[in-house]
Amino acid sequence: MTYINSTTRFLRFTVEHSTDKVNFLDLTVYKNAQGTLETAIYRKPLSRNTLLRADSHHPKQLIKNIPIGQFLRLRRNCSSDAEFEQGAIEMSKCFHNRGYSAGDISTAYQRAKSAQRSHLHRGFASPRNSLT
Repeated sequence: MTYINSTTRFLRFTVEHSTDKVNFLDLTVYKNAQGTLETAIYRKPLSRNTLLRADSHHPKQLIKNIPIGQFLRLRRNCSSDAEFEQGAIEMSKCFHNRGYSAGDISTAYQRAKSAQRSHLHRGFASPRNSLT
C-alpha cells in the first residue's frame, strides 16, 4: 500500500479488513446477530453533499425526481427497516441543506417507505437475457 500511495499525490488508497462486513461501492454488506447477510448504504467518512441544488437551472421535474430516486435507492439497498429509517434521516438532511422543500422530501420518503423492496429489485435484468 505504501508503494501504490507513493506513485501519485492525487489519490489515496486504503484497505480495510473485517470478518463481519465489507464496504463495496455505496453498500455495506454485513452479518447480523443471526449470521444472515444484510445490506445498508455506505458513505465514506469524508464524503460531501454533492446532490444537485434545488435552485439549479435544471428542469423542475428533474429536480423533483431526484429525491424520489435517491429514497427509492435507499429503500432498495437497505435490507432492514431500521437501516432505511436511519439512512432516510441523513438523506433528508442532505436534501434540506441543498434547498429542497420539506414537502418534496416528505413525498419522496413516503413513496419509498411504502414501496416493497422485492418490487424495487425487479426490472434490473436485461430483457435480452430473459428466458421467457
